[in-house]
Amino acid sequence: MIILKIENLKKFFGGVKAVNGVSIGIEEGEILGVIGPNGAGKTTFFNTICGVYKPDEGKIIFQGKEIQGLTSFQIARLGIARTFQIVKPFADMTVLDNVISAIGINRYKSIWGSFRNSRVIETVSKAKRLLETVELGGYEKEKAGALSLGYIKRLEIARALGINPKIIMLDEPCAGLSHDAIKDFIQLFKKLTIEGLTIMMVEHNMPTAMALCDRMIVLDYGEKIAEGKPKEIQGNEKVIEAYLGKEEEDA
Repeated sequence: MIILKIENLKKFFGGVKAVNGVSIGIEEGEILGVIGPNGAGKTTFFNTICGVYKPDEGKIIFQGKEIQGLTSFQIARLGIARTFQIVKPFADMTVLDNVISAIGINRYKSIWGSFRNSRVIETVSKAKRLLETVELGGYEKEKAGALSLGYIKRLEIARALGINPKIIMLDEPCAGLSHDAIKDFIQLFKKLTIEGLTIMMVEHNMPTAMALCDRMIVLDYGEKIAEGKPKEIQGNEKVIEAYLGKEEEDA
């Protein structure tokens, strides 16, 4: 079943066509990769879906309801969570309190309001379960700012899961991680989809994307130039020219 449908999505910045007529349907429970060379429009595509930007044209349909034009906060409350390439937790708060604040955001108008009003047994228990899910159970009392990059990324995922999303959108979740850490993240993401979560992800690391994604779309200069399973994408001439070929030239 299609949980999120994008129809002819466009976002322009002056004369720059950052997203130009992209259409895609995302199946419930799949991992969809969004790839392409630098400047292809991947992050703008994500930001437009999430409400950071309002689209200039097109429709964003989530669970049968048009959501284009809603704020990012409203879209998050509907069930679309988002993580960012540059992760920014509340560094002076504990790992547990970071997740608690995210859980409460669906009930209260501000981050601090959600934190002050959410320290009930049910909420704390849920936060602890989420930390166990991302394998941070032993770090509840640690300050978030003291965590390594890989653990900070795990914390960001736990915070995103705190709003009970149907879809989680990940912007280069494996960037900067070691090979072993990437393998652990791949297993985590696959586990989450088995439990019913749908994942969309921007990932620049091609081997990681190929190993993880069920299906992929490729953007170049804001336009979708290919769509299919990883093996189909890997052999697509347009993709090789636009993405893989450029990467080889830069190497």
